[in-house]
Amino acid sequence: MTLVATAVTLCILGVAAVVMLAVQERQLFDAVDVSLTETVQQVQDDLDVDFGTAPGTAPVGESPAESASLADRVEATTSSLQLLSASGEVLSASGSLEGETALIDVNDATDDASEVIGEFATVDGRSARFRVAAAAVNDEVLVAGYSLADVDQSIANQRRVLLVAIPLVSALLGGLIWVVLGRALKPVEAMRSEVSRISGAELSRRVAVPEGTAELASLASTMNDMLERLDASATRQNQFVSDAAHELRSPLAGIRGQLEVNLTHPDAPERAESEQSILAETVRLQALVDNLLTLARSGAASPTATTPTPAHSVALDLDDLVLEEAANLRRSSAKAINIEAVSAAQVRGDGEQLRRVIRNLADNAVRHSNSTVWFALTEEPGSVRLTVTDDGPGIAPDHSEAVFDRFTRLDESRARDAGGSGLGLAISREIVQRHGGSIRLDTAHVGGARFVVELPSP
Repeated sequence: MTLVATAVTLCILGVAAVVMLAVQERQLFDAVDVSLTETVQQVQDDLDVDFGTAPGTAPVGESPAESASLADRVEATTSSLQLLSASGEVLSASGSLEGETALIDVNDATDDASEVIGEFATVDGRSARFRVAAAAVNDEVLVAGYSLADVDQSIANQRRVLLVAIPLVSALLGGLIWVVLGRALKPVEAMRSEVSRISGAELSRRVAVPEGTAELASLASTMNDMLERLDASATRQNQFVSDAAHELRSPLAGIRGQLEVNLTHPDAPERAESEQSILAETVRLQALVDNLLTLARSGAASPTATTPTPAHSVALDLDDLVLEEAANLRRSSAKAINIEAVSAAQVRGDGEQLRRVIRNLADNAVRHSNSTVWFALTEEPGSVRLTVTDDGPGIAPDHSEAVFDRFTRLDESRARDAGGSGLGLAISREIVQRHGGSIRLDTAHVGGARFVVELPSP
């Protein structure tokens, strides 16, 4: 950054110096041209010369003899003048033009009576550069000149000063930028160094928030927020792995124990019962693995998404899915299933995922109900509401959020034959949130649990 800033500064100052020198030279030339104009006018007044007559023609009222003395009169003036013959020979000179060769070609002298002075020109003399103007006088050409030695010296001096000053100023500015950027970026380097020392086992460490700089303080706060999220994510991941290992260990241990007994006593009369137990544990293990896979696949989605993000989103009749799951419950459970409050409702989403939500809520309601499970489906303005209610013991308000955590099973449902793996409600919330909806737990009018799912209308 310092090199780029210094290079840009050097280029800008260089261009500015070139422009400044050109403008100053132009201004000095303009001043010289004004001086030349005044000189010629003064010559006209002092010598009483009629300018503008073409060479070879004597002015009216002046004899050639009088014109011949013009050379002497030019030599006597204090102005810088040259009088050239029609052939270009120097007849006389005065001031700084004494000893100089003819500064112009007489063929370029003006013969226009309307212009006292011809075009200004810059020419090289024997001793210096001159700014000149010429006018026709009788048979000769009068040249007024101004030495540019002082002008050239002034421009050269300024050029030398700029050649030294511009690199020096650029170097000083570069040093200042280096110091300022170094001080400004020092907290950034400190944050980078601190973050580089944070490992997976030290995610609880945070970077220091610098004082006095709002941008750097905001950067440090953002990095700390990121570390906080990473720490929380790592904690959840470790807890998830630990809980998953615990849940998988129990059915695997049961299956292994049953198999070892069967191998030890291959002719035992309880073998058929043992195989049924192994099958039940295998089915339970398969369901647990399916739930874990569902959570792993949905884990990449943002839990706070406000727009649907299912993989296969289509318009579907949610009431058909509810009625299908209710029919399945009637066949597999002795509990009463009430669907009187189910009305037609359409949503947009993944049919299989929403079916899984309904199945999880239904299984949870059947598992904890005493006798009856109620389904209700209604269309609200801008949303569709699904409720699943049971008449069981209910859930305390303090646990209304905890029930949606992974592997959460409350005290009254921890028995292996009554409780599930604790993943069904967590999976349901993940799916509902990915569809842009919400799920919550209320207390039912019959004293049991009432789960409310709200999904946006298509």
